[in-house]
Amino acid sequence: MTCSTNVQCRRVWHSTRSKGTQYCQQKRCKKVRYRSAGKKGQITVVACGNAIGQVIPPMVIFDAKNLNHHWTADEIPGTKYELSDKGWITSELFEGWLVEHFLEHAVSRRPLLLLLDGHSTHYQPELIRLAQNNDVIMLCLPPHTTHETLSLDCGVFGHLKTQRTSKKKTLEKL
Repeated sequence: MTCSTNVQCRRVWHSTRSKGTQYCQQKRCKKVRYRSAGKKGQITVVACGNAIGQVIPPMVIFDAKNLNHHWTADEIPGTKYELSDKGWITSELFEGWLVEHFLEHAVSRRPLLLLLDGHSTHYQPELIRLAQNNDVIMLCLPPHTTHETLSLDCGVFGHLKTQRTSKKKTLEKL
């Protein structure tokens, strides 16, 4: 994306989510794992940044009934933590992220364009109205395409995935 001025670029935001159970020691990795009572746990990370590189602290969703403070040690300041039955995002969690996190951290000048993947949690009439009432335009792209088209998926998470794969291969050789 080419922007003529930083003013317009500040108002274009991209949110993506990633889930997984693959282990990664870096704080900002795409797929992470934690253990609770001896079992692997599912985590979803919701990340959001704008076209000039400003980022909103992530939202991390654990598949647990209670939040263990050990899971949040040394994390990014301002990270929002949530719990769900399977560690996946729900419409309710997305609405909470939109209202309590995105609107609080995004620039105040409106309108804003929020680019989203095609996940079903984004297609709720109440959420679309809520976004419209806050002068946020939600543009949902077709499912399973953002890894090829958007900067967080291509640049940030793509790079982390490449680095993780490289380190994994190195460790397998040992």
